[in-house]
Order: sequence, then C-alpha cells, then structure tokens
Amino acid sequence: MIMRNKKYISFLFAIVIIVGVGLLVSLQSFIINVEAQVEVDPIFVSTLDLGFGIVFPGEALEKEFIVSLVAGEPEVEYKITQNPKDGYLDLCPYLEKVNEEGEGDTESFATLNSTSDPSDTWKVVLNVPAILGFVAQNHIFGIISGGGDYGCDIGVEIIE
Repeated sequence: MIMRNKKYISFLFAIVIIVGVGLLVSLQSFIINVEAQVEVDPIFVSTLDLGFGIVFPGEALEKEFIVSLVAGEPEVEYKITQNPKDGYLDLCPYLEKVNEEGEGDTESFATLNSTSDPSDTWKVVLNVPAILGFVAQNHIFGIISGGGDYGCDIGVEIIE
C-alpha cells in the first residue's frame, strides 16, 4: 500500500510540475510580449552646430541651416526655438532667425508640404554686442556687461 501511495504521489507531483511549467510559460509570454514602434522625425535639419567661434563687437555674422520634409510626410508645421545654453552666458537676444525664401514662414510658425514646399532655408544672424565701456560711437547691436563664453541652443520643434 505504501508503494502504491508513493506511485500516486509521484504521479500527482509530475502532473503539478507539468501544469506549473505550462502556467509559467503562459505567464512568461504575457510578461515578455512587448511591442515597439520606432518613430521617425518627419523633418531633417541640415546641421547640428552653428558655431560662430571668436567674434568681435560690431560684427554681423551669418550661418544657414535647412529644414527638410522627410519623404512620405504630406505636411508638417514647426517652429524655431531658442534657449540659453547651460553653462554659458545668454547669446539668444543677439540672434535673429530669418526665412530666406519669402514664403511668410516665421520662427514661431512655419510649414513644409510635399507638393510645393519640401524645405526651408533659415539664416541665423549674430549681431555681436559691444562690451560695456568699450562701445564704438557707431555701434548698433546692443551692449553686454562683460566678455566671456556665450551660447544659445536653437531647436526645431514639430507643432502638433
């Protein structure tokens, strides 16, 4: 009788193990079931850096970048943003962003569309300010209190 109970207990133990493994595999499929979606930006910006280097008061320097529509996108609305760069003095008030194409796009609202306007060219003008105490009589670009490292992060954001 003891032998029979051992076989019965072994049989039940094997069934519990099989059912447990089956449940674990089912549970694992719920835990590991992951869906990923890669989002591609609908625009491409031609440059990542508009470094002006060392500048002198009174200079007006220009750099360009192009915002282009990625293939497959019918239309995108975007804006140009600027924020002071961490660890630098604020250069943003001395930068001017101008759309070169005369389409009416502004830095706060611009549109690209695949049929008639797939890209925009933007000119960034740096009107270098003078340093207080060293201002030429004909200087028109503003005055800062001292020299140093100045920076501004310019970004392109999609308007949703």
